[in-house]
Amino acid sequence: MIREEAEAAGTTRFRHEFLGLRLYSDGPIDTTTHDGVLTWDLAPSPAPTRVFVEAPLGDAAAFWRPVAGYGLRLPPDWGGRADVSGILRAPFGVLHDQDGFARLGMAVSPADTAVSMRYGVSEESAAFVLELVVAASSETRRVILDRSGGELFDAMARLRQRVEAPAPHSVSPLAAEPVYSTWYSFHDALHHDALIEEARVARDLGFGSLFLDYGWQRLGGSRYFDGCGDWVADAEKFPDLRATVNEIQGLGLGVVLWVAPLLVGDRSDAFARLGSRATVEPPSLRARVLDPRLPEVREHVVETCLRLVDEYGVDGLKIDFIDAVSGYADPGDVATHVELAAAITDILTEVRAQLDANGHEGLLIEYREPYVGLGLAASGDVIRAEDCPGDFIANRRATLDLRVLASGQLVHSDMMMWDPELPGPAAAAALWNAAFSVPQISMRLTEMSEASREALAAWVTAWRETAGLALFGRLLGLRPQLHYPSATAVEGEEALIVVWSADAVMSIPSGVRRAVIVNATTIARLTVRNESSCRAEIFDHLGNPVGAVDTAGWLDVQVPVGGRVVVNRA
Repeated sequence: MIREEAEAAGTTRFRHEFLGLRLYSDGPIDTTTHDGVLTWDLAPSPAPTRVFVEAPLGDAAAFWRPVAGYGLRLPPDWGGRADVSGILRAPFGVLHDQDGFARLGMAVSPADTAVSMRYGVSEESAAFVLELVVAASSETRRVILDRSGGELFDAMARLRQRVEAPAPHSVSPLAAEPVYSTWYSFHDALHHDALIEEARVARDLGFGSLFLDYGWQRLGGSRYFDGCGDWVADAEKFPDLRATVNEIQGLGLGVVLWVAPLLVGDRSDAFARLGSRATVEPPSLRARVLDPRLPEVREHVVETCLRLVDEYGVDGLKIDFIDAVSGYADPGDVATHVELAAAITDILTEVRAQLDANGHEGLLIEYREPYVGLGLAASGDVIRAEDCPGDFIANRRATLDLRVLASGQLVHSDMMMWDPELPGPAAAAALWNAAFSVPQISMRLTEMSEASREALAAWVTAWRETAGLALFGRLLGLRPQLHYPSATAVEGEEALIVVWSADAVMSIPSGVRRAVIVNATTIARLTVRNESSCRAEIFDHLGNPVGAVDTAGWLDVQVPVGGRVVVNRA
C-alpha cells in the first residue's frame, strides 16, 4: 500500500540501495556509509521531503518505537502511523527479531525535526516498508539507517549518538530518590495535617521525596481543570503552604510541586487576562490550553514557574499537560508541529535558564509521556511513564521503553497503586515491574496495615540496593514485543536480572561475578543457566534469608514470589 502510494506521489523517482535496503525519494539521494550505517542528507527545502525505505522482512518480529504502549508491534503498512516532533515522542525506530536484536535502526536528526511516519509489512511485497514525511526546513536534515545489528539498547545508543540534540541538563540528586506521590492517594482531597502524617510514614519507609500533585492550588476541588490558571495555594487546605513545605523538608524529604502552566480555566482570575490567548479546549480537561507561540504566554509560564519555586521553597516542579498544545497543530501539516515544538522548547529552556540564574541549579523538573523528545532533556531531568493506575505491565513497558530512549534523564515509573488486600509477596512482585526506574508510589500509607508497610519498606530497601545497576547499567535481553518478560542490567562484574514471566529461563551474562535475580513471577521457582561454580543465597520478599545452594551447574531453585536470589560466581 505505502509503496504504491509512494510511486503515485513521485517519491520513487530517485533510488539507491544499501545492504539490502532500497531507498527512494522525491529528491536526490545524497548518502554516506560507514560500518553498516547509512546517513542520508536531505537538502534544505521549503516543502516537506518525502522518503521511502523498503527493507527485507527477514526474521523481524516487531518495530520498536518510543512511547508505543500496547500498539501493534509489527503492523501491516496501512496500520503503522506516528507523528513525532521535538517534544512529542522521538524520531526513532528499531526493527528487531524475537530476541530483541536489531535488524534495522532508524532516526532523524536534528532531534527537533517534525516527522510524520508510516510503517509496517507490505502485503504486496512481504517487505518492511517505512515512509517518512520530514518537515520543511532551511537547514539540512538527516535520516540515519543502521544495519549493524546488536541488542536493542545498544542499537538505540548508537542512534542517539548520531542525532543532533541539545546537551542534557545535569540531573538533580533528588531525581534518584523513591517518590511518594499524592495523586492517586488523595486526588484533590489534600490538606496540611494529612499530608504531614503521610510524609512522616513515607520518610520511615525509605522514600526520599514527596510529589505534591493536583489539589494543592485554589479552585482545585474537582477532577477537572477549570479552576487552573492562578497557581496560588488553597488557603483552607494549606493556610501557609511554605510552612507545610518546610515541615516536610525538615523530615528529610524533598518536595516537588505539580503545575500545568499552559492550562487556564474559566473559573480562575487569570482567565480574564489569558482566556483570549487560549483557543483550544480539550473536552477531557474542561480548561483551555494557552498558545505557546504567543509572547505573553511565554512570559506567563516562565513567571509562574519561577514564582512557585521562590514563594513556596519547593525542590522541583512537575510540569504537566505540555502535550495538550498539540490541539493547535493542523492535521497532516507538519509545519505547525514544528512551530509548536519550537515554542514549547524555547519556553521550557527559558524556565530552566531563569531557575539556574536565580540559584536553583539543582531543581528537579519532571516531564511525562508522551512529551519525551530529546530536545527536552536540556530543561528536564526526569521523564515519567504515562498514567497507568494499577496496570503494572504498562508501567513496566513504559519505564523500559524510556530507559532505552533516555538521553541523560532519569526515568520514573507512574505512581503505583494496588489492592490494599494484596498479599505482601504478590505486592512486591508487582512493584518490581518498576525495577529499572525510580519508583513512584501513591497509596495512603497511614491506612496500610503494619504488615503492608513492612513489605513496602523492605521493597524500597531492596530497590535501593540495586538502584545503580537499574538506573545506569547497560540493558540486555529486551523483548518488547512480549511486553518485556525479563530484563537484565549490567555494570562491570555485577548484574540485576528481573523475571516477570514464569516460563523464562535466565542466563547470567559472561563476565558477571555477582547477579541479583528477582522473582517477579507468580510462582516460587527460577531457572538460571549457569556454567561455573557459584553460591546462590535466597531471600524472601522481606529480605529474610530462606536458603542457599552451592552448584557448578544450572540453578533450578525455589525462590519465594517477590523474593530474590543472589548468585556469587567463582
